Amino acid sequence: MQKDRVISILDNIKNKKILVVGDVMLDEYLWGKVERISPEAPVPVVKVEKHSYSLGGASNVALNAHSLGAEPILVGIIGNDVTGKMLRSLVKKKGMIDKGLFTEIGRSTILKKRVIAHHQQVVRVDIEETVPIGKKIEDRIVTFLRNIESDFCAIIIEDYNKGFLTKSLIRKIISFGKKRGKLITVDPKFENFFDYEKVTLFKPNFRELERVSGKLLTSNDEVVKTVRRLHKKIKAQAILLTMGEEGMMLVEKGKKPYYVKPYTLDVYDVSGAGDTVITAVTLAIAAGFDLREATRFASIAAALEVTKLGAVPVTPDEIIRYCEKNNFSGRIKNIK
Repeated sequence: MQKDRVISILDNIKNKKILVVGDVMLDEYLWGKVERISPEAPVPVVKVEKHSYSLGGASNVALNAHSLGAEPILVGIIGNDVTGKMLRSLVKKKGMIDKGLFTEIGRSTILKKRVIAHHQQVVRVDIEETVPIGKKIEDRIVTFLRNIESDFCAIIIEDYNKGFLTKSLIRKIISFGKKRGKLITVDPKFENFFDYEKVTLFKPNFRELERVSGKLLTSNDEVVKTVRRLHKKIKAQAILLTMGEEGMMLVEKGKKPYYVKPYTLDVYDVSGAGDTVITAVTLAIAAGFDLREATRFASIAAALEVTKLGAVPVTPDEIIRYCEKNNFSGRIKNIK
């Protein structure tokens, strides 16, 4: 992919308004050093030197979109707790609007704590509640969506199976998007996997595909056949399968599968890579580029994201600098 095409995508992304709907969460990082093993158990003792907070889940997708120059409208649920207030404050601090964040009394805001020592993750602690949201809050969300006056161009649905995206709400979001004639992309998880019918782009990862298929996929042929069956079942316009170090496979309606090899960079942390992919590919499509070129663009953004420790958004300047150092031709091939 040539530098001028990447710059054109970035230019056309600017000020695009998109909806990001899904499970929001707060990430907390405790940074320190390991100097000894605990006398209480065979585990390292981390001496914490600092800690920081960042947006996770759907809120990280929104932040990725904002970082690339778009204008996201984040829609999600938080609790009336300290974590929820901190998440809302961080959303506003990053320059995004928080009107789509709804507070459900009695609900705990999702918090993920990561302990990092010597640039490596030692342990992660999840504090979360995954009970489905109530009908009253669901109705408020639907009303909010219907009353949006901004002329947004796309909806990203970010599902982490944390209770926000009920089957009823999923149907209503998709129906709402289709009535408005908008691009709809989905980053799914297991529980609602087959509920995202007739969307524009469906982006599972390889582990999720194996789990829903009920078997290990040990060859390219098996992967392609399984993706084709999924494509036929959910009737999406396209499926983008992310496969970690193996790259990504794009299956479009009526076309041969398209494989994108990953761009080679030092991988420090894969957390947040999926968020970067769904954001970048959606924005590129919304900017008027075809799915194949959008996938290539997303691959570049993801390669840069995994060089960072933690879920840290990629910026246009970083993408352009990377393009200046590399020639992206010959990165894609067809799979029969």
